[in-house]
Amino acid sequence: LIEMLLSSNPEVAKQSDSLLPAAQSNKSTAAGVGRALMLSRLFGTENNGVEPPVISGVNGMDLNHIGMSPLNFLTTSDRALLSDMYDYAHQQSADLQNVDHLAFALGNYRQSNNGRAIYNFNNGNNFDFEGHLRTVSFNEKDTATASRILNSDAINSTRLDQGFLRYTLDPGNGALSNTSDFEFMEQMVIKFSDTGAEQISLPSKFSSFSGRSPSESSVFTLSKEVLNPNPASTFKPQIINDNGKWIVLDPAALGGNSLEQTVAQQKIKSAVSLNEQVISAFFGNDKGISEVSTSSGLLSLLGKVGKAKVL
Repeated sequence: LIEMLLSSNPEVAKQSDSLLPAAQSNKSTAAGVGRALMLSRLFGTENNGVEPPVISGVNGMDLNHIGMSPLNFLTTSDRALLSDMYDYAHQQSADLQNVDHLAFALGNYRQSNNGRAIYNFNNGNNFDFEGHLRTVSFNEKDTATASRILNSDAINSTRLDQGFLRYTLDPGNGALSNTSDFEFMEQMVIKFSDTGAEQISLPSKFSSFSGRSPSESSVFTLSKEVLNPNPASTFKPQIINDNGKWIVLDPAALGGNSLEQTVAQQKIKSAVSLNEQVISAFFGNDKGISEVSTSSGLLSLLGKVGKAKVL
């Protein structure tokens, strides 16, 4: 009946529009601002509003997709949430880089098939060259923040993907890759959850962006004992520097030989090759090279003094 009344009487409809709650109008405007910021900052779309299609992360790390921006793998719901985050951050006068970096972290997670294509650093297979097991953890500040997020009530209802949160807040995954501020992430988890109404405003410290530096925020630990198997300690380089001279080692010569044995063999081989070139220049190619194909042949030929051909 109300719809019929409004459609049949334009004047009534006009009056009813003026009675709409201001909050509803403001909400619509805010959504538009947030989406515009999301498109502009993440995809460089300024005016036409065209949004790049969502790319599946199932094959996100193959040769056809690995060079793409991680942002292209953000899902439709990710983009909607980020739009709301941009709007909220804008209203709170927060530095929008806080949202940018969170978006990149989420995009990296999506591109790697929700983390399945990236191995965990703490999987027990990372050794130093002496055979000590290497593990990584967050610094004290990030450890405390990650713990608060993972043990909060908000994580059970937040719009921010729980799989992403558990993945990136695992130091084996997030310590070396995530550049977003964990404390800002915590604020977003709370704001966009069932308990979000309790959060009135963002702390003023987010008016500037600090983020986190993986190199400065990660703590590496080595096992006291040498563990086996130990791939790192058995690694044999194929290029070494010997007294200022680079030597390319023959992979076939590495085998079970020690590095010292291989280097010695390679030096002999290099010397023979150089001498072959010298002999070839002085003795010609018809006989000389065939006679110096081995080190013994080289020494024998070098002993034939006075038999050089006149060139």
